[in-house]
Amino acid sequence: MRALNQGKIPILLVFILAQAFYICTLAPTVLWGDDAMYQRRAAEFDVRNDNPWDHPVWVLPAALFARIPVGDPAFRTNLFTSVCAALAVAFTFGLVRRHTSSVGAGILGAGALGVSHCFWTHAVRTEVYSLNLFALALGLFLITHPDWGGGVAAAGLALGAAVANHVMMLIVLPAFLIIGIDRVVRREIRFTEGIGGLLVFALSLSAARLLLPPTYSLDVRAIHFLPKPEAIPGAIKTFLVYLLLQFPTPLLLLAPLGMGADRGSRSLGVALLTVFVFNLLIALGHDVPDKYVFYNLSYYVAAVWIGMGSMRAVRWVGNRRRTRAGRLWILVASCALLLPIGTYYAAPRLLTTLGVSGRRLGIREIPYRPALTFFLWPSKSGYRGARTFAEEWLAQMPRGAVLIADHTVAQPLGYLQRVEKTREDVEVVELRVDEQVEYALRTAPVRRVFLALTEPYYDIHGLEEHFDIVRHGPAYELVPRAKGAGQTDPE
Repeated sequence: MRALNQGKIPILLVFILAQAFYICTLAPTVLWGDDAMYQRRAAEFDVRNDNPWDHPVWVLPAALFARIPVGDPAFRTNLFTSVCAALAVAFTFGLVRRHTSSVGAGILGAGALGVSHCFWTHAVRTEVYSLNLFALALGLFLITHPDWGGGVAAAGLALGAAVANHVMMLIVLPAFLIIGIDRVVRREIRFTEGIGGLLVFALSLSAARLLLPPTYSLDVRAIHFLPKPEAIPGAIKTFLVYLLLQFPTPLLLLAPLGMGADRGSRSLGVALLTVFVFNLLIALGHDVPDKYVFYNLSYYVAAVWIGMGSMRAVRWVGNRRRTRAGRLWILVASCALLLPIGTYYAAPRLLTTLGVSGRRLGIREIPYRPALTFFLWPSKSGYRGARTFAEEWLAQMPRGAVLIADHTVAQPLGYLQRVEKTREDVEVVELRVDEQVEYALRTAPVRRVFLALTEPYYDIHGLEEHFDIVRHGPAYELVPRAKGAGQTDPE
């Protein structure tokens, strides 16, 4: 009964439901690019310390999952990601439920997060972001729950692990300080407990520092992150589009209602607003192709606000219309869960019908990876495109050949070679565009050289000055021209 009163059994049930949902939509094997790279590193227990962006803190637990005798190692790391995501959903439920005293609000906030586009996408494939959000959800839950033993120290440990895994998680440190100080002032925790939490945070960071390169220094000066003033309006418009993609439902309008819905102190509301604003400011000035991912913390806060705001909205409507709250919760929950899923499922089909291609939206087309479906429909159930690509390309290579590939396709090729020992005689070389001509000129006289694809990350114009590019199975062979026909000797 005590466990039930503390909310542990409902949290466990939410975790089981979320995990079942992600299992049904989980990628079954190796994927593309960074996903394949992390899948290989987990399978090889490759905790390198030459690059802080290698996320060694993520690799350690993922490597343990990679040894579970279920499916192939790539599937197991996908499974690890799904477990982190389901735990994030479960503790988000616990957080919202406690601060609204409403199971319905907890389910709605957790559900809004669980089926949001970016979160769901990264819950069913191998990426580091689900671990970050699990640490955030767990930390916020523990530091606001005085009835859970060791909450503050455990929150410090969770925050330390998150920051060690991804430097952007430093954004949430002020939020934890706001809540911790408020709880000390309100005498919900002792001052020594608060100091203990800070010490655990510092110690966890120090321990994680052993996994980072000795020369690594953390430079978090604002000048490196804040956007240029002239770029702010366009960046905000883009963010709003991303936010609408996460929550394609009228319930997004409930988020402002949730900002002040904490029924206890106001510290959680202030802390969440701090995370939202800091993440927005820093991500606005972070110019990368997958920029939508770097708003993850803002998406998380928006989901919590939706859950908290729903409590206010349901009670207001129920009082005015004299409608049973249970019926309203069913209607609101259906809107929050089913509308996003239906939207993501229909979007690629609707765009195709309208004649909108992935290329038109700036999404690269790759064989066995239909751009619109792959990126707009989060489910990866049954998807084996990257494996099929890698198997077919390696099978068609002559013995001892060299295959030049960009990062997206080089990583599944490397996974099959290094983890499954497939066609290890083929040398897969990942090169920048400006390196390809020189490398091909140097290598072609002694080995047959191929391109995995021809665009957009290949210097076709430069290579055509020295080679005939001839289709060979699914790849393209660089055939040196005779002297005098445009070929020059490498320097």
